[in-house]
Amino acid sequence: MGHGRAFPNFRTLNDTTMSVVLTYSTTGVGGRPVAALELSAPWPNPSRDAVSTAITSSTSANIELSAWDLAGRRVASVFSGQLLGRRTVTWDARDSRGVPVAPGVYLLRLSDGLMTSTRRVAVMK
Repeated sequence: MGHGRAFPNFRTLNDTTMSVVLTYSTTGVGGRPVAALELSAPWPNPSRDAVSTAITSSTSANIELSAWDLAGRRVASVFSGQLLGRRTVTWDARDSRGVPVAPGVYLLRLSDGLMTSTRRVAVMK
């Protein structure tokens, strides 16, 4: 069973605020590591030209960071390849043909084929 903890001054929910930190393991079934992807907030946001972000993978994985418009169309591939650790990448706010994108909101999507992380970025002119 679980272990109890006594809080002598805790009488009602209004008496105390507690923070609980739960940790988890990135080990999957069979003990193999599961890739944990992280896509940091893009900066500057909104942007007039290039946008930078950091991408992180806890295990060596083949990942792709791409830019999408709100209609669900892929605009550009920002990064594609193996990654283990953290890397800063920059999207130049251009489409796959090298043409500057129209002002608007775009989604930066990081994926390894199993997990996906998405962030919004606004492009202004």
